[in-house]
Amino acid sequence: MKKTSKVNFFLATMTALTLSQAEGALYVQTVDNIDWNAAMWGSPVSAPTAGNNYESAAVGGNNRFRISASGASSTFAGDNLTLVTGTTALIKTLNGNTSTVTGTFTLDGGNIVHGPNAGSIATLATGGFVVTGTGSTIGLGYTGNSLSITGGLSGAGDLLLDYQDVGASISRTLSFGSVGAYTGTISVTEMVQLDFGSDVDFGGNLGIDSDSFLNVDQSITIARDALTFDGSVIAAGIYSGTDLTNLGAGFIDGGGTLTVLPEPSSIALLGFGYAIALFRRRR
Repeated sequence: MKKTSKVNFFLATMTALTLSQAEGALYVQTVDNIDWNAAMWGSPVSAPTAGNNYESAAVGGNNRFRISASGASSTFAGDNLTLVTGTTALIKTLNGNTSTVTGTFTLDGGNIVHGPNAGSIATLATGGFVVTGTGSTIGLGYTGNSLSITGGLSGAGDLLLDYQDVGASISRTLSFGSVGAYTGTISVTEMVQLDFGSDVDFGGNLGIDSDSFLNVDQSITIARDALTFDGSVIAAGIYSGTDLTNLGAGFIDGGGTLTVLPEPSSIALLGFGYAIALFRRRR
């Protein structure tokens, strides 16, 4: 190989290595309690940039970072964002504004708090909202707070919904715009209201505490034994109107339908009975 060719090969290799280190890298939080787009990631610290992924860390006294610290709409400058155990993402978005993660937002045992210092409506828009691990929490502070998470809920991690920092009270709503392949358990507690923004075939478990709520304003389908209210399993059936509200104070009739599927053997028997009836009718 000629000397010039060797030099060119070396330069090309070093360029490729530099690009691979700069693009698609994982940067961990190193500065506490400032806006997610500030210089708070990695060492030396830098602001997030497109093409890279970011993960929270327990640093400083608060172990958190702020989403849209000013309360205005903002878009995270990085790609994917992961919130791990022992850390908090404090959402300050208010007045109907939207905070956006263009990639995947993964809640891996971390704590999301919507705390804009006053009751307000906000949206967390994501390219996908994944819950993994254990101990993940979404807390809503202040009466009248409403947080909508879009991008499709998925994952197998458990999720606790509760109030944050101030006393439990009504009119705190968490809404998932859509639900994908989610198989974990959602526990709704402390007067929080859960709402689904579209029809959902819910593949996980859902527990509603005696002082909390499920707003049934869509078509919600869930497996047998997967839905409880105040610790009691809701029996298989199709519920709407007064049939729905008679299940308990935690079920709000928003004009939708709640379907709790029977066990597979019951479905098979129903199908068999229908087939026999159809056969006899044709005779």
